[in-house]
Amino acid sequence: MNSISRVCVVVPAHNEQDLIGACLDALGEAVRHPGLCGVGVDVLVVLDDCVDESARHCRTRAVPTLAVRERSVGRARLCGFARLIAGAAAGVAPVHPRAVWLATTDADSRVSPDWIMAQVEFALNGADAVFGVVDIDDWDGFPAPAQRRFLRHYRGAEPTESGRHGHAHGANLGVRLDAYNRVGGIPPLSVGEDNALAVNLHRHPDLRVLHTTAVRVTTSARRDSRVEGGFAHVLSGFAQSGRPHRQVSSRPRSSSRPRS
Repeated sequence: MNSISRVCVVVPAHNEQDLIGACLDALGEAVRHPGLCGVGVDVLVVLDDCVDESARHCRTRAVPTLAVRERSVGRARLCGFARLIAGAAAGVAPVHPRAVWLATTDADSRVSPDWIMAQVEFALNGADAVFGVVDIDDWDGFPAPAQRRFLRHYRGAEPTESGRHGHAHGANLGVRLDAYNRVGGIPPLSVGEDNALAVNLHRHPDLRVLHTTAVRVTTSARRDSRVEGGFAHVLSGFAQSGRPHRQVSSRPRSSSRPRS
């Protein structure tokens, strides 16, 4: 069974009042995609120790929230998915785990209008997980060479002829619930939970894990890194030395090759 009847979207947020509004507006457009007729979509923002106006932006848009004090993006995603999965299981007509798709993005990012629909289409074609790519929206405040250095490094792992790449971004990933359960969910890490999830999935050669350029998200090029090793920390490396502070792309090590 490859059909998807429910999509659960989690957005972790820690003091993102300046950007979360645009994030939720973009998600709202993706939820209304006409191709999703018959597919239920739940969106949950996990407010992780927020002391700003992030919650107000969610209320204004009638987006449900869950308040936690984890100060960890991995644990925040984990809490959010646990809440939505419990809701799907307790519904009037409980949904089979293979028919539930879990997706996540970040509060400083804007998904494309077909972001959910594209993942559902990959799932219908047998995908168990999908890892997309990110585009940077604004390089203001960075030295001129930083964008060129980043794109050269990033696209070096993104061969356009095949559509495959070696990236794993928490801002742009989705996974079928039965595969998610099989690997124990998202690792509760403060950084690198996305790559760790990819590694765990690739350890199962029977799972179809796609790394595709067809699913895209636009994210901020913030200079103030919230956590060492996070995406902003990576970008600052290109601004300072021409090299990332850690790998932007790390192909999951596995005995099986990603299939697309």
